[in-house]
Amino acid sequence: MTEEIEACLNVVLGALRKCDLPAAELIAWCTAMLENDRVGFIAHESLQSLRARFQTIAAG
Repeated sequence: MTEEIEACLNVVLGALRKCDLPAAELIAWCTAMLENDRVGFIAHESLQSLRARFQTIAAG
């Protein structure tokens, strides 16, 4: 089941990479997703990568 969840989440992550939400909101969302992942590995690397990308943008 985690594979199905990760596949769906990857669609969302792809959309977030292209959206125009403020970096702070995206960082907060990624952080919340990482903290609430009880399994500890659902799209973990993708979420960390996306968060790091927007942290770099926010630091601009």
